[in-house]
Amino acid sequence: MSSSADAAETPKASLWARLSVNHTKKTCLLAYAVPIICLALLAATRQFTFDDPDGVDFFIRNDEITRLYDARTAAREEYPLERTNSVVERSSSRPTYELNIVFRGKLNLNIPVDEEQKRQANNVLTLEDLEALKRAEDDVLTNADYARFCHFNDNFTDCEGNTPDCAPPESVLNSPHLYGKWENNRFCGRKKSNERPSREDFSKFLSSLFVKNQNGTQVVNPEYSDLIGKDFLAKKNETWIIRSVLPVGGPFQNYKSVDDRTTEQADEYTAWGLEYAKNVEMLSNDKRDVRFTSSKLNNASFSGTALRDLSFVVVAIVLVFLVIWYHTGSGFLALAAMGQVFMSFPVAYVLYRFVCRQYYFAALQILSIFLLLGIGADDVFVFTDAWKQSRVELGTEADALTRMTWTYRRAVRAMTVTSITTAAAFFVTATSPIMPISTLGVWAGLLVLVQFALVITAYPSAVILWHRFWSQRGFLPCFEKKRRADEQRSIPFYLKCLPGRWQKKRDTSGLHYSFLERFFGGPWARLVYKTRYVLVAISLVLIGLGIFGATKLEPIQETEQFLPDDHPIRVIERTLGEDFATERGRTLFEVRVTWGISGIDRSGTSRFEPELIGSAELDESLDLRRKEAQEHILKTCKELASQKNLVAANTPLQQTEDCWISDYVKWRRQELGENGFERFSSNRELAAQLIRFGNHKERDGRMPYKRYLESQAIALSENRDRVVFTEVRFISPHRPKLTAKFMRPIYEEWVEALSKVNKEAPQGVDKAIVTGGIARNNVAGLNPWSWMRSQEALVSSMFTGIGIMLGVALITLTLSTMNWAVSVLATVCIGGIVVMLLGLIYAFGWELGTTETVSVVISIGYSFDGVAHIATAYVESSNKGERMARTRYALLTLGVSVWFGCLSTLLSSLLLFPAIITFFIKFAGLLISTVVLSLVWSLVMFPAVLMVCGPQGEFGSLKAVWRMCVKKGEGVGSGGESNEGAEIKEEGEELSMTENDVSA
Repeated sequence: MSSSADAAETPKASLWARLSVNHTKKTCLLAYAVPIICLALLAATRQFTFDDPDGVDFFIRNDEITRLYDARTAAREEYPLERTNSVVERSSSRPTYELNIVFRGKLNLNIPVDEEQKRQANNVLTLEDLEALKRAEDDVLTNADYARFCHFNDNFTDCEGNTPDCAPPESVLNSPHLYGKWENNRFCGRKKSNERPSREDFSKFLSSLFVKNQNGTQVVNPEYSDLIGKDFLAKKNETWIIRSVLPVGGPFQNYKSVDDRTTEQADEYTAWGLEYAKNVEMLSNDKRDVRFTSSKLNNASFSGTALRDLSFVVVAIVLVFLVIWYHTGSGFLALAAMGQVFMSFPVAYVLYRFVCRQYYFAALQILSIFLLLGIGADDVFVFTDAWKQSRVELGTEADALTRMTWTYRRAVRAMTVTSITTAAAFFVTATSPIMPISTLGVWAGLLVLVQFALVITAYPSAVILWHRFWSQRGFLPCFEKKRRADEQRSIPFYLKCLPGRWQKKRDTSGLHYSFLERFFGGPWARLVYKTRYVLVAISLVLIGLGIFGATKLEPIQETEQFLPDDHPIRVIERTLGEDFATERGRTLFEVRVTWGISGIDRSGTSRFEPELIGSAELDESLDLRRKEAQEHILKTCKELASQKNLVAANTPLQQTEDCWISDYVKWRRQELGENGFERFSSNRELAAQLIRFGNHKERDGRMPYKRYLESQAIALSENRDRVVFTEVRFISPHRPKLTAKFMRPIYEEWVEALSKVNKEAPQGVDKAIVTGGIARNNVAGLNPWSWMRSQEALVSSMFTGIGIMLGVALITLTLSTMNWAVSVLATVCIGGIVVMLLGLIYAFGWELGTTETVSVVISIGYSFDGVAHIATAYVESSNKGERMARTRYALLTLGVSVWFGCLSTLLSSLLLFPAIITFFIKFAGLLISTVVLSLVWSLVMFPAVLMVCGPQGEFGSLKAVWRMCVKKGEGVGSGGESNEGAEIKEEGEELSMTENDVSA
């Protein structure tokens, strides 16, 4: 017995349906041949790579801010002071590698520390603690492996006039009253004795920690101010925290430069540091906590934490496998489904790498597996449910080919709609200017299409194999006693013992749907129908609330943190950045005004390798020979430094402007006896004098503190005969919060100031550029202004992408269902899911940071499936007159598939909540929210909308329009007549087409 036109007439068998039934094994092997070949290709060519994510990956390479920043960076690399092929090992300081030995008064190391706790913490500035600090330092300094990484400082000589292999640590222990050796007020090494200092020496040491500044105010001695806690003055000779800094230099031993095999260098360092940290941290006791840390080691620990969190993917895979097993009733089908999911990866990767020429693959791409598990399971449920329903629709006499033809036609149509819509949504994301988001869109779109291709090619063969060998057998058939003669046929033992169905075989002679199918098509449909007007009103209210919340969303206002506040890495980072007396370890924002650089040439580089930035384009019009040009640079420096909104005020411990031109004027007066500037006849003459200025020595014979040639404040050509670029630098009064809302006003102020500078400049110095970056950073390579643009692009592209996605969904649904009316209603409901998701972000109290925008992009891809399934089934229903009948048919045939598809994604997403990194937790929350919203709108709100205003007859049908165009003069068909008076009948007779099925 059949309840639809699909059952009334058996469609012509498709080619793949015939192959799946008549040549099952060959078809199965043929379907899996492509994935296996792709897997072999990747193994043979070793083309699969996994990129270590970096902050610069999210920079927009073609944005002017990033281009100028990269141009300055490239120019500094292309025009160093010395051009030699070999670099002295460990001679370049590497701030993010430098090691900190931190002693903290005993507290819970894994909780954020407030001011009250700090006041109650133990004092660590005691003889006992200093002796322990000495042991910790000596343990590191005498370690043979540390000699491979320590900084070699050729400007430091010991008391005998020799340059030690490792620069000494910066430590309070260097005090002459403790373990330091001093000559002529200069530190020159450590005492050989390890005896504990006397009480008298210790008292002298404490007294030496205080000095008076120019105003007569007592302050911490600048020699030690960044090594003891900022509470030291308040406590008078007590502090809850001290540290020593062991400098690290590059390149490491056996490497040519810091850029030589950077990954290997970093791996060697982190392997040693993480292992050695265990030795140092053993000095912790009941009075103090000891940490051995550096920014690089923290990054390595973060990567380990990320891998640990991503390991939950394995558990998610197992959970989805069990859900599929339960729903299909077959372990074999569950294995086939998971096999087809995994086999989609090599095919998608080959297309991604070799066809689409995408070369970036990182953690974001791995996260797409959660999406794929949900979509893959949904497709399997649709196909399996259609196969089971074919027996009800076609009757028990239908053979396998007839059933597969019917199943293939229905399931493929439903899956085509959702797959193309979801893939198109991701391909829209590929237009993002941010490379990781763009590549994620390409990867996820390909993955969805490949998964769809495998479901319609490989899975039908699996269904036929299951039908022939396992469909009528119990959970463990090899232990069952045979009860019928027709079961005595020869079946291999290994086939008999494979897991089959969860339940005992049941009677299939009756024609009925499953319990859940009857529930969705019966009681559930009637409940939605009775409350349909209320549900539609609630839908409108929810959309309104979602729009309200979405409009209230703002870009993130604080620097985004990817670890919880109580995580050890986060705690130690806050300690280093906030709890010491001066600025060392804190992030300062440095702004550079540069003359001589015009842009960047990206030729020969790839956006997939953002570390390859290209070569600098110089401003050939730069001319510093004239006095007017030199005076302009000095004037610029003074005027900018005087603007307190741009440049921080100088302090006794920190000079906030770095202007070589000011020191150049003083040098000319002291060394040459000349005031002001002079005009040079040639660039060579100017360069010669600047070289002389840069290499001059102070009156005591020492090099000046600021060495402008080495720092490239003045950069010379390869022949050292002209200035190629020059710059002045300033410290901003603002902390560099990595948020667009905070950085945008600062950037605009500097752009406005520089515009005025260039407007008033004489020819030759009228094309200055401004760039900003982290000074003495704990976060290497971050450019706050480029990150500002990335955040703005993430937010704007998210909203733009949502609009385009909805447009694509409308077009795709219209072309697949051939009914614009249903497509419009479905798109409105999909839009309801999206705006409610954005509204939930606002309700959660979150802002639009990287985590939220990326998670929304990934999650939205799943919002289309449920609504698209119901829309497709509504159009396919044979009862063209009644809204209730068509909606009930849609819920009957695809409600269960939607339910289990959402359930599989929901359960797998829950496994990310035990993660440590906040990105994964928020991603899980948003993905679960998307699934729940999709479930509610697919099975509640959208059916209610269809029952109220769904098209009847052929209203909205593009096929009817086409027939009208072909048959000119003929009527519009019977659709109009059937619409008249098509009111829903009483409950007992409202759906004659499936009456027997639903009431069974």
